[in-house]
Amino acid sequence: MQKIYLVEDDATIVSVLAEYLQQWGYECVSAKNFASILQEFHEIKPDLVLLDISLPYYNGYHWCQEIRKKSEVPIIFLSSMDQQMNQIMAMNMGADDYLTKPFSEFFPFSNCKFMCSGRIPMHNSVFPLSSTNLIHSSEILIF
Repeated sequence: MQKIYLVEDDATIVSVLAEYLQQWGYECVSAKNFASILQEFHEIKPDLVLLDISLPYYNGYHWCQEIRKKSEVPIIFLSSMDQQMNQIMAMNMGADDYLTKPFSEFFPFSNCKFMCSGRIPMHNSVFPLSSTNLIHSSEILIF
């Protein structure tokens, strides 16, 4: 069973996502201590991280960078911040995808399924990510 680490401080979103993803056979573990996300990450050893930007103590960009220093695990940002610059910044920090809240339950599931399939993460792209050469939608990156 593949394990997903949910780093989200909204208990309702965590509950809904965990319930939905568990129905599809994923084990979901939610963050308990937002000051120690990296430590929890190492203890949990997830196959995928779902990460919010706005978190207590440090933001999701910080934790994405810290995780990326230690691991190539796929990271998907889930955020209500829908400005393109936030999406570009997430990708530059090492994220593999970015979903804007609110979203239907189907989108996180399809992205989780794709990311857990073992395909090459987007953060390993040979193309530099910058606002001048990147067009991003919720489903596609165009260089």
